[in-house]
Amino acid sequence: MIRRQQGTHTSPVEGLVLLLTFLIDNIYVRFGSSVFRQVIGIPMSTNSAPLLADLFLHTFEYDFMVKTMKQDITKAIQFSNTLRYIDDLFSINNVNFGNCISAIYLSELELKDTST
Repeated sequence: MIRRQQGTHTSPVEGLVLLLTFLIDNIYVRFGSSVFRQVIGIPMSTNSAPLLADLFLHTFEYDFMVKTMKQDITKAIQFSNTLRYIDDLFSINNVNFGNCISAIYLSELELKDTST
């Protein structure tokens, strides 16, 4: 349980960051009779994993969109028909999407194009 010190105030965003940090730093996985602390990534079997994956990827997409809207609003509009569902993206009629992947996401993310 997270407890605030009396007299301290946090914004809703700071509170969310505190909760997410606590959650990510305190994930344990049981394997047989052993218990392991998750130190890299989020185990996909936890209830919060889809939401955390969505939030994580959304932060990169949001930053990219803010930057793109300032530089080229026409290009940004092409991304208005790009939708996310957990770790999947669906982009309709956006010929620029494939060229922008490296500008949106970390190079460590393994992305697979499953379109036909």
